[in-house]
This record gives sequence, C-alpha cells and structure tokens, in this order.
Amino acid sequence: MSTIASESFSVVLDKATFDALVADGSATSTEIAGKICCEVDRVLKLGGRYICITLGQRHVLNQLVITMANRNFAVRAHVLTVEASEQQEVVFCFVFTKMKPGLPLLCDMQLRSDEKITRVEDISLFLRRIHDHQTMEAFSRSLRRGNYDVAEGEHVKIFNRERKLKFCMYPVKQNVKKPQFTSACFIIPPGRSKSYLYGTHEGRQEVAQRNIAAPLVMFAEVVEVPVEGFNFESVKQELTPIMRNLCPPNLFQSMVFITDGAFPETDAFHDSGDQVIFEGTSQTTGDYRILERPLLGRLEWERRLVFSDTPQVSQTEIRLTRDAGSGDGLTPIFDRMFLPSDYQKCIIAALLNHKKLACEKPADVRILLIGLGGGVLASFIHENFPTARVEAVELDPAIVGIAIKYFGLKIDERCAVHVADGLQYARDALSAGERFDIIIVDCDTKNPTLPLRCPPEEFVKERFLQILFRLLNPAGMCLINIVTRKGTIAHEIESEIVSVFGNTISTVGLDDELNVVTAAVCSSYFDLPEDVNPDTIQQTMHPKDDLRNQLLTNLRNFNRMMDEKGGEILLDGPSWWSRVHVTYSYPFASGNIRLGTPDSKSD
Repeated sequence: MSTIASESFSVVLDKATFDALVADGSATSTEIAGKICCEVDRVLKLGGRYICITLGQRHVLNQLVITMANRNFAVRAHVLTVEASEQQEVVFCFVFTKMKPGLPLLCDMQLRSDEKITRVEDISLFLRRIHDHQTMEAFSRSLRRGNYDVAEGEHVKIFNRERKLKFCMYPVKQNVKKPQFTSACFIIPPGRSKSYLYGTHEGRQEVAQRNIAAPLVMFAEVVEVPVEGFNFESVKQELTPIMRNLCPPNLFQSMVFITDGAFPETDAFHDSGDQVIFEGTSQTTGDYRILERPLLGRLEWERRLVFSDTPQVSQTEIRLTRDAGSGDGLTPIFDRMFLPSDYQKCIIAALLNHKKLACEKPADVRILLIGLGGGVLASFIHENFPTARVEAVELDPAIVGIAIKYFGLKIDERCAVHVADGLQYARDALSAGERFDIIIVDCDTKNPTLPLRCPPEEFVKERFLQILFRLLNPAGMCLINIVTRKGTIAHEIESEIVSVFGNTISTVGLDDELNVVTAAVCSSYFDLPEDVNPDTIQQTMHPKDDLRNQLLTNLRNFNRMMDEKGGEILLDGPSWWSRVHVTYSYPFASGNIRLGTPDSKSD
C-alpha cells in the first residue's frame, strides 16, 4: 500500500472489507483497524470520502467510527435497504469525509428513508443511536419469526423524525391458553413509568398476567411529552404504525390498545386546576412541587406535595382556609383535623387502643415517628392527643422545611423533629437507654421500582425489629405502614413481625388496596390497668376474635369522635370494618406465646 501516492484519491470504496479483516475486539484486530484507517487517511485528498459498507457490529463501530472521527473525518450514517427475505442484520453505509485540521467534528445520520438527515452532538450519542436502531430492527425480526422471548429489561427505543426519543417499548411474552387478543399495546399512564408495576420487568409481567389475555403485550412509555398534554387517542394513533411495523401480521390483526384507568389529558406533574405554590429540588428525593387548588363548592383549598419521579402520587395532603382578617387575606389556616388517607386513620384508631390513651385520664405518652413526610400525621397527633409527645425522625431536611412552612407543622415541647437516618437514630436511642410507648414506622424508599415501597427493606428485617421491640416500654405498641404491590411480601413482613413481637393484628386493602397497617404489641400490653374505660377496651381478652373487636370498637369511637368534631364520617361503615383481621392468634399459656395461623381456633 505504501507504493500509492499520498492524497491521490477522492474516494475509497470499501464493500465489507473492514468487517472481514477486523473480526473481533482483540489486540490484533485493533492493530489492523488502525492500519486501515491510517492508510485511508493518507491516500485521500482533502474533502475526499471513504465509503464503507458494513453490518456495524459493535467492535467494528468502535474501531472504525471512533478512529476516523479522531482523524478529523466527518461521519455520516445511512441504512441501506436490502431486498432479501433472509436478511439477518441491518446494513449500513458510512460516509467519512476528510476535513481540514481544527474543524469541529460533524456527525450526521439518516436511519430511515422517510426521515431527514439529522446532526448528533457527539460521537458517543451517535454510536448509541446506531445501536438503538439495531436493537429495534433485531427485535422486529425476532417477532416476525415468532420468537417472543425477551430478556429482563429489554426494550426498544422509538425516535421521531428529528431523532428525538419518543417512546420506549417493553415487550412481555405470555403463555395464554385461551387468548382474547393476538397482541396488546399497554400505554403506561403518564408519570408512572418509574413505579414498580411499570418500571420493572417483573411488575409489567404482573400487570399483563392479571389483565391481558394475549401472547404478546407491548408496554409503551411516552417519553416525549407533548406541549398540549397527554391524550390517549393521539398516543394510540402514533403507536399504531409502530406496532404494525414491529409485529408480524398474525399478531397485529386483533391487537388492542389499553391503559390503566383514566388517561389524563394534562402533563404528568400537576393537574390543570393546580396552582404551583413552590417548587424545588432535594438531594434525597429529587424535584418536587407544592400544589394547591380550591375545593369545589367550599371555601377551602387542598394543598399537596408531589415528587417528579412519582407525580401521580400525593406524598402529603392538607386542607386549609384563608384568614380574611390578615393583611393580604392569604394567611393559611391549616385543618389539623384532616387525614387524607385511610391508613393514617387506621394508625390513629390503633393509637386509641393503647392503654395510656384509652384511660379515663390519658397518661403521658412518648411516640417515635420514623418518617415525617409533610407532617400531617404528626400534626393530627399533636392536635388531638394533648398528653402525647412526638419525636419525629426525617432523613431529608428539605421535607422538614416543607412540613413546617407549607403544611403547618408546629415545633414545640410536644413535637420535635430530628433530621437523621431512622435506622441509626433508633440504634442510638436504644444505646442511650431511651424508651417509647408507641413507635410508628411510616417512611418510604426513594426507589419507586422496588416491589416494597414502604418501608425500606432494612426497617422490617429481624435485626431492626428487635431494636424496635427493645425500644418499647413493656406495654408498648409498634405500628408499621406497609406499601407493596406484591401481597406475598406483606405476608412475609407480617410473619417477621410476629416472630419478634408475637402479637400482631393488621388491616388489608387500605388506600387503593396497597397499604397494610400492622400493629404489634408486647404480651404485657394485655395486663389491663384498673382505670381502663370498659366502653373503649374490653376487659376480657380472648386472643383472636376479641382483639379484632377491640380494634373495631376504637375505630368506631374514632369515627364518632371525628364526626362530632368535623362533621365528617372518615371510615366508610361495615364494609370497612370487614377489612380488619387478626393475622395470627396468640393464646397465652404459662407466660409463653403460641403462634397459630390466621384460621386457627382459640380456646
């Protein structure tokens, strides 16, 4: 090759020679690739072009494209249409143009015949988009051959004509004996793509198995949010040709488009009726907003906190009115009698079961609350239990500031907030000899893709449950809010709690069937004092049925109390009571605890 004069050619044409000589990513192949690129650079004139036909294997692209770009060649990629039914790979035509030294790198691509040539910012993004196109084509060929098997997390990226990412498609294969549809396209609701159900392969499999009788279910995540907002029909129209291209005709013939519930026709972060009061960023939880909107027909407003990773979930809600007598008429008056969630109401009802609060004259009660959130639960306890002192622990200092400034949390001698890791705080408190009458664990994980959303897994491990057990006074109570999409996880946690505490009751199906509130009590909890109100707690404790009745009695009392104070029935009658059950029976014999199953009989 050295006999050819330098800068003597305007074009060098390579019909897969580079692919043949550079067989892999070994040192030998790397050396050969370097020599080819060096010689092409030497013989081409300024402005000359090296046209290379290639299958674009990863090791080829890394050694060809990157090397030529480093030699100051502009790069352009085209996809060739090959008329061959047995075509197994995408065929590319790369055009490298020799540029003057010092000019900025140019990377252009045209991966579909119906799209314009687009410019890419850098070589790494250029290669990533080439790989995405190969993945999509390979997946489409696999479907057309009848192979629906997919690896966990495998997905296809769909770009618009400007090469902006439009959709991510996640396939799920199912073995359906009697399919209702040949295939389905499930449009993931806006703002929920990072949740466990839609953000993990396991979660998507659960959704498909429960709801869709089709051998192939394609979950579509809308990445590019239209300025005018989301609309199910418009998204469906955009996805129809994409699904037609991806799926073989036999799968497309009776395909259905579905989604989960109402598809909002607004952006994912807030409703069109919301006013943004404040927005910020926390190092722990990411972007967040404080939203507010008026309640129809009432002189009240609803204020809530939402995080950007789960915008469909209100982390905290409170109702408020305005002080007309203030200078600007805008000073909020917070309704600290308002509890937005069934699980919070159940926690309060469980507190009424504690002996110190069930007495005619309630005694002083020390409560440890792990997980502050917007402070609504802490505020309710502060307002309604004058003998209670709350020690709240919150990991995120930004959340503490939000609770105080925007949700009316009062800090005083009966309510203290500690910015700390709840796990470490509990360990330190135990070492310091502190004790609590009630412990409430109501904190969540910051990873929405985990099947256990609340609490983080470390909080329900036996080692930490032992710490909570030892932190309680002899007649103490531990309340844990469990949020999971997998019922088996809730049962496993309940079993772990029972193994430590022995005595456990729980609710099921609260707040959209996700929350389970588990109340664990020490055995000495049943040694009732003389001044217990018999109308509130039954004197005779039979291990299973009467404990359930005890909780229900206090739920009813709580409901009646709230109706008298606020004119609002908070828990919805007999259908709600039936959702409370004793998870384990625990008759006592000679001071020992004997555990049974939920269906076991008590003597």
